[in-house]
Amino acid sequence: MFKLRSIISLLLVLFLSGCAVMFKGSSQEVTVRSHDLKAKIFVKGAYKGEGDIVTTFRKKRITT
Repeated sequence: MFKLRSIISLLLVLFLSGCAVMFKGSSQEVTVRSHDLKAKIFVKGAYKGEGDIVTTFRKKRITT
């Protein structure tokens, strides 16, 4: 019985710590891809580039 509890406890610690790592940080890097390489990409009215870009967004904020 002790062995079973130990294994379950270990699995819970591993799974729960993995979720915490996934949500850590205050920003996230996002890649925006376009089929048209000359497409101008704007985020919140600010020009970010053409075609495919990589930009950073702050988490817990709605961005369109």
